[in-house]
Amino acid sequence: MDQKLIDNHCHLDFPQYDEDRTEVIARNKDKLHAVVNAGSDHAANQRALELATEYPDFIYPCIGAHPTKIDAIGNDGFEQIKASIETHAEDIIAVGETGLDYHHDTETEKRERQETFFKDMLSIAEELDLPIVIHSRDAEKRCLELLETYELSSVIMHCFNGNMDQVGTAVGRGYWISISTQVLYSTRVKNIAETTPSDRIMLETDAPFLYPGEERNEPWRIHESLEAIASIKDQDQAALAPQFNENTRNAYDTAF
Repeated sequence: MDQKLIDNHCHLDFPQYDEDRTEVIARNKDKLHAVVNAGSDHAANQRALELATEYPDFIYPCIGAHPTKIDAIGNDGFEQIKASIETHAEDIIAVGETGLDYHHDTETEKRERQETFFKDMLSIAEELDLPIVIHSRDAEKRCLELLETYELSSVIMHCFNGNMDQVGTAVGRGYWISISTQVLYSTRVKNIAETTPSDRIMLETDAPFLYPGEERNEPWRIHESLEAIASIKDQDQAALAPQFNENTRNAYDTAF
């Protein structure tokens, strides 16, 4: 059995790890093959690149911007992020995270700005033939509509919480469904895990977030997700673990 797993979406650069980041990374290196550190704004992108340089063959960086940060980033910020993607296209494994967030941003004007930025990021991923990591909180329908209009090499639906029809649409297009540690407590995510074919599932924590209670999440907790999904699907962990790792390697076209 492939005992170690890959966390395909986390944020080890976030301040929640500032006091013990070295210890956290050492602990997770012992338990995992690799982690993907997703960028959320220009500063976070730079930190992700630095961590990947410091921990080669364990931390793999993406460059992107969380949709709720678009206003703070502004036009200059987008040009910075675009330049970073182009400069580091050989160093990153995906564009992301990027997408739409209708949960936090409810104003039409803010949503329009999110969409403009998202389309620009989709165009970059299409042009550079890079995988793209999609944030779609309460905006799954619109994200799927926009994604259909681009020719993208690989689409990872990060922390996906869509309905079963949307899961079917995403899987039917060959997208990857990334199931977070929400599967430990969310009925919706449990249903997504049950519905999604095993050869389309990837595991993530979105650490430091999305762990039950107030405890800080860490990437190694995807082992708990594996156990939960195996129970939901009534399948053997020993078969699912290498499948999920292979899915992640295929999604990012990277030999983790």
